[in-house]
Amino acid sequence: MKRHPVLHKLTEDHHHGLVQARHLRAATAETIAGRTRAFLSAWRAEISRHFIEEEQALLPFACPPADPRTPAIAEMLAQHNEIRRLVLDLQRAQHAGDGAACLRFAA
Repeated sequence: MKRHPVLHKLTEDHHHGLVQARHLRAATAETIAGRTRAFLSAWRAEISRHFIEEEQALLPFACPPADPRTPAIAEMLAQHNEIRRLVLDLQRAQHAGDGAACLRFAA
């Protein structure tokens, strides 16, 4: 099934976010600092914006009205909020220079 052209950018952004997450997950003690920086840079530049675009632009058109009680919407919002919380934890660990905490996050 072909995707609507509007979805191409969201799909591409989603893919880039998953690639960054996989790189972070594959980190070792030797690579965690650089991979954390790369992930957080991608978060600021692309991934967090992607979440906002999905929540504010795509969902109202995909599921009018975008009722947060709709199971699919509630699940997506819960996942986005959990990821945001985890990224905040990762940012705190990086700021504290806690490589072990960054590795636990990446696992």
